[in-house]
Amino acid sequence: AAVYLSNRGRPFIDRALGHIILTDKLFQYEVLSDLKIPIPKTIYMSITRLRTSYDNLVDQLGLPFILKNISSNKGRDNFLVSSPAEYKSVLESIGSNEKYVTQEYIDNDCDYRLFIMGNKIQLVIRRSRGSAKTHLNNVSVGGEAKTVSINQIPLSVQKHSLEAAAILKRDIAGVDVVRDKTTGLWCCFEVNDGPQLISGAFVDKKRQAFFDYIDSELAK
Repeated sequence: AAVYLSNRGRPFIDRALGHIILTDKLFQYEVLSDLKIPIPKTIYMSITRLRTSYDNLVDQLGLPFILKNISSNKGRDNFLVSSPAEYKSVLESIGSNEKYVTQEYIDNDCDYRLFIMGNKIQLVIRRSRGSAKTHLNNVSVGGEAKTVSINQIPLSVQKHSLEAAAILKRDIAGVDVVRDKTTGLWCCFEVNDGPQLISGAFVDKKRQAFFDYIDSELAK
């Protein structure tokens, strides 16, 4: 809320809140949106309001849509909602103090994680679903991964990814981007501050990229 108000020239108390960098998804979406970096259409409201807002969400986001926890990672607490029954079932499992966002579903065949270190894209990993039973591409939930050339990522998307890491003040980041297979448009899913350097797929390549980055910093 502080970032939202600050970017619109509105006063608030305490001003120190406008200088805090958070790691949750809601904070990211506010910052990226104000930077004009494309993100999925996103709606945030309390769990209490979510329980009675299904029709409104369908009107604004269409079906299916995504419901996900702003603090979870590795594909946890991330649900694809296609019907009132699915929506009700998910909400019944959520505590009243938890924080979730809803988003439009970006139809895709895969997504890409861009490993950024020191304002440079060091490695690109393409991730795709291992099963038709899930909408997630995460390796942590069975997705398949392979390294690809950075040339597969449009220059505009590379630029936005570097800007996203920089605005969130992250020297090391894993920026997840996706291309909508219907519209062809790209958007940013998330900017990870802990991009699995010592776990997941291609650990050796990620570690080597990290070592190269540290060497370049020490040489300055």
